[in-house]
Amino acid sequence: MTSPNIDAATGQLLQRYGFDDIPFESLRKRLVEGTAGAAQNRITSTVEPPEEGDLKALPPMGGDFRRELTELGEEAMRRGEVASVILAGGMATRFGGVVKAAVEVLEGASFLELKLRDITATAERSDARIPVYLMTSFATDDALRQMAESLTTDRCPIKTFPQFISLRLTPNGELFRDGEGALSPYAPGHGDLTFALRR
Repeated sequence: MTSPNIDAATGQLLQRYGFDDIPFESLRKRLVEGTAGAAQNRITSTVEPPEEGDLKALPPMGGDFRRELTELGEEAMRRGEVASVILAGGMATRFGGVVKAAVEVLEGASFLELKLRDITATAERSDARIPVYLMTSFATDDALRQMAESLTTDRCPIKTFPQFISLRLTPNGELFRDGEGALSPYAPGHGDLTFALRR
């Protein structure tokens, strides 16, 4: 990003985390024109409960069809057609400014370690290898890369990739600056998962 309104350090951060891959200017324009915001995200048509037949229950445990589906899934895992994605981006603000995935929650294990235990157990039951793709953000990337290096295994190798980054705007579409005049980058949410993974 080469705008004169963006300092060099912020520009480098934006470039590193894919700012040029998001439609920032078109979104900013929509905000200025009044065609973006909470009102545009509201459903205006009638919302009704699902009708009978709209939802289908999974086949019961222990039945032939359920066993058949389990076998198909396990075969796909053994062929290397299955991977797992863990969303661990965001701004690391909900737990007092620490990376949530790294927080110890049970028996000395972090959120991330518990998720990896589940994936590893599935891989072992299926005698498969399940790669794990861990989505980070500019605020969590360094810490999660270190965790991934220490937690990766042959059964569940971990690769990290960052979600995109954006800049906060004022209600009139100008770049938001904090009390010290600094720009305010943020992780825009997990809606960019497929795009960030492809990048």
